[in-house]
Amino acid sequence: MEKVLLEKRGQVAYVTINRPERLNACDSETYATLASTWEALQDDNNIRVSILTGTGERAFCAGSDIRVAAEHAQFGLGEVLLGLLPGGGGTQRLPRLIPLGRALEMLLTGTRIDAAEALRLGLVDHVVPATRLLEKCDEIAQAICRAAPLAVEKIRQAVLEGRDQPLADGLKLEAELFDFLRNTEDSKEGAQAFAEKRTPNWQER
Repeated sequence: MEKVLLEKRGQVAYVTINRPERLNACDSETYATLASTWEALQDDNNIRVSILTGTGERAFCAGSDIRVAAEHAQFGLGEVLLGLLPGGGGTQRLPRLIPLGRALEMLLTGTRIDAAEALRLGLVDHVVPATRLLEKCDEIAQAICRAAPLAVEKIRQAVLEGRDQPLADGLKLEAELFDFLRNTEDSKEGAQAFAEKRTPNWQER
């Protein structure tokens, strides 16, 4: 049985961890397959958005966090109860996502939080019924696909590079990327399509 499934529908790729009997926990083979899958998708110019999910109803992926959550989802890092620490980056990423005190509580006790609390803390962006989980992910993916590809790319660059820089440097990066986009054909097409009340025809240049 394949541990990672890949399906492409239009400009969206669906990557599914396929180990429901192990609550979709990732072993070395699964991690390696996921890494090679992401690399292949990064080089696929036809794919604009990727959605990561897991098979079964008991767990998305044991020990991992997600962006859109079902109402019944729970989140936790229980390694401390096994005499370990979250070696996949949990001690570094969680305190960057939620308040330090709550991150330490979760890390030091191994207790879980429910989807509502994860939403309140900003660990997830949306909470929906399980039956609408993939539908909600699709809605977000399709909205991104409707946006200008170059603008999406440069916004991601501005956010991901700028967040680790002083504000002045981040604002300088933003200004440089804005100037780049302002001179693209797509920015002109976007303005013209808006004026003409039609769907833009993005050229990625």
